[in-house]
Amino acid sequence: MIRVGLIGAGVFGYHHARVLAGLEEAHFAGLYDPMAARAEEVARQFGTTAHRTVEELLEACEAVIVAVPTQHHLEVALRVARWGRHALVEKPLASSVEAAREMVEAFEKACLVLAVGHIERHNPAVEAVLKIVRHPRYLTVERLAVFTPRSLDTDVILDLMIHDIQIVQDLAKSDLTDVRAIGVPVLSPNVDIANARLEFAGGLTANLTASRISRERVRKLRIFEPRAYYSVDYAVKTLQAFQLMPDGAKNRIEEMKAEVHPQEPLRAELMDFLSAVRDRRPPLVDGRRGLKALEIACRIQEELK
Repeated sequence: MIRVGLIGAGVFGYHHARVLAGLEEAHFAGLYDPMAARAEEVARQFGTTAHRTVEELLEACEAVIVAVPTQHHLEVALRVARWGRHALVEKPLASSVEAAREMVEAFEKACLVLAVGHIERHNPAVEAVLKIVRHPRYLTVERLAVFTPRSLDTDVILDLMIHDIQIVQDLAKSDLTDVRAIGVPVLSPNVDIANARLEFAGGLTANLTASRISRERVRKLRIFEPRAYYSVDYAVKTLQAFQLMPDGAKNRIEEMKAEVHPQEPLRAELMDFLSAVRDRRPPLVDGRRGLKALEIACRIQEELK
């Protein structure tokens, strides 16, 4: 079993602890959080050790999950790399492209695995649609969330839209050529609702909407390609696929069978990270792909300005 530690026991860290404690492929070597009482509480709940310092935790493990606030990602990740430990860093990879690039280069130089926690890429409906889409030309995404006071230190682009940016780049398989965006702050000092139109060299146009001030929670992706249409509901993890079929003088629309294998995305993300560490292979979303998603997100932010 791979000895895995956790840095950060907040909202995201708690769920990492929950899943990590149930994995047979890993030994949960403990956690660290600067709020000692919180660290003790989570450690006690999941039967592990609350370490007093980051160094004490790093000494006890081979790989680390970094679930601290984004502005601390670079500082913590560089300490992890100096100790020669592999890392899964929550999304977004860093608070700036420069910081993310420094992080990626540090892990590459040390020949360490760096995974980025783009959990939606491990959604079984997303994995299923990526296997059958061939020539996407247009897609739309709605990611609407109910307002909470969490993550208000950043805007809705890095908080929510970045999930879809990473998936879009996997679908586009080509360079971004144009960005248009609008957005406004409503209930926080940062942009709370935004729309971005992305165009790629391969011919894909993506229209992304993200909001954290909605009265209902909506997470849907719709993809269009010649003679086919796909609808993904991230929340309920379902995929519907339709194809235009010739039928004599007329065409008809027929629903295609689309298999989605149930799995918890966070568990799949951690299993992929462990496999990457064990086999010394790139994870599904490695540092370079996390960096690319952040670069696109920052281009959207610049367009908003």
